[in-house]
Amino acid sequence: TMCSECGHVDSKMETKANHPCQKCGVTVECRRILFSSEHRLLEMIFECYQSDHSNELCVLLFCALLDQHLLNLLKSRCIRLKIEWTVMKLLLEKYDKVHERLKLFERLTGVRVRDALVGLPVESVFKTYELLSKKRNGIAHGLPGATYAIAPDDIKAAVNGAADSFSCFAYLHHNFCAVDSPPLPA
Repeated sequence: TMCSECGHVDSKMETKANHPCQKCGVTVECRRILFSSEHRLLEMIFECYQSDHSNELCVLLFCALLDQHLLNLLKSRCIRLKIEWTVMKLLLEKYDKVHERLKLFERLTGVRVRDALVGLPVESVFKTYELLSKKRNGIAHGLPGATYAIAPDDIKAAVNGAADSFSCFAYLHHNFCAVDSPPLPA
């Protein structure tokens, strides 16, 4: 869960309301659940992985999951920077592809995502996305033979990347969306 006061992501699996935040100490009546929309995508990835006939879809779903994570991270960053909702909506409409949103993240933080993750166990999440996004595009756009271009190692990479993505984005959220996160770069 996430403290609505300071933006800190609580490390406990479930934190009840009316419990002091680990970071700011404020007791809040309502806590926001981080990654609520992403959990269903993760479930779908695991369901496809266990399937005998559709596990190639793990690649497509992993890319959708990363896109959703990134969109929610950018929204949280904009909220922390007190960017008005209408301006935020315009920004997110203009930057609608993952590579464009990564540029927007850099503009809002002054840091490239990959640089922020250097040395962490989850630094490979965006590398995995980069490797799998072309194969994802083949499936999404119905290119002939696209599903046959996905190897078993690609499917495993998508599943592992999906699992790692939650820690990756919790880290990014802690560092760029919490109350003590850096201001908008000059």
